[in-house]
Amino acid sequence: MTFSSIPSLLGFKLMLRAAQRRRGTYLYVFPSIWLAKELVWKHVNFLAWNYTDSVLKINHTNMTVYLENGSKISILNFNNSASLLGQNPTGVIIFGSLFAGIATDLILPVRINKGWIIFEDSLSMRIKTF
Repeated sequence: MTFSSIPSLLGFKLMLRAAQRRRGTYLYVFPSIWLAKELVWKHVNFLAWNYTDSVLKINHTNMTVYLENGSKISILNFNNSASLLGQNPTGVIIFGSLFAGIATDLILPVRINKGWIIFEDSLSMRIKTF
């Protein structure tokens, strides 16, 4: 486990808890698919094991976790910005502050849903919430 994966795993755990409490679509957005797989997805079975009562299905192909209450947690990347459109998210974590510009497409749906966005920068260990 690398140093930069610790904040990412905490962010995914936070997202799991939020998805349990409030049904909705939650997005964890990374700069690349490789980084998403390396920092979070290879640990997802262990993280979901703590929530076996609420995890319905884990789709490893799409990197998506479905919960019993209808919530969906998807791990996406910036390279495929079309996958971010039309998601109507309730909560979003954006990994890497350099890519925070993509958040402008997500801010309006999140505000309408009364949700939240977290900008996570593990290099400087700064976390900003909106």
